[in-house]
Amino acid sequence: MAEKTKMENGKPAPSASGTLTTSAIGQVGDLTERALSTCYSVARDTRAEILQRSLALIDFFQGTQESAFKIMRDAATRADKIALDLVDTSESLTVGALRSTRETLMGLTQFATRTSQLVTDTARESLPKGAPATA
Repeated sequence: MAEKTKMENGKPAPSASGTLTTSAIGQVGDLTERALSTCYSVARDTRAEILQRSLALIDFFQGTQESAFKIMRDAATRADKIALDLVDTSESLTVGALRSTRETLMGLTQFATRTSQLVTDTARESLPKGAPATA
């Protein structure tokens, strides 16, 4: 007939009829099981840490890439502002030079007109009265 085994902490308790060898084998088996469980727990913890560090590295590279694009976008915006200022300044200088040239030419035209009128008036006055004016 089968003997009933006593249980301690969910495991068979060494019986009084059990030998020292049976007890040692049970203890070594339990110790081996705990050692293996600990090794697998360490492997799981290591895997989780590697995952966290990998994700942190990816986040770092992503942040660096975003920063580089932001810097390039800002540089392009600033270069565009400088180009716009250059175009505006060139337009102002060109329009100013055109106006200055026009005003100078208008002044020269008025000067030439007045000079020719003075020369003509002076020439008429120097002619004797009744002499025909030749132009």
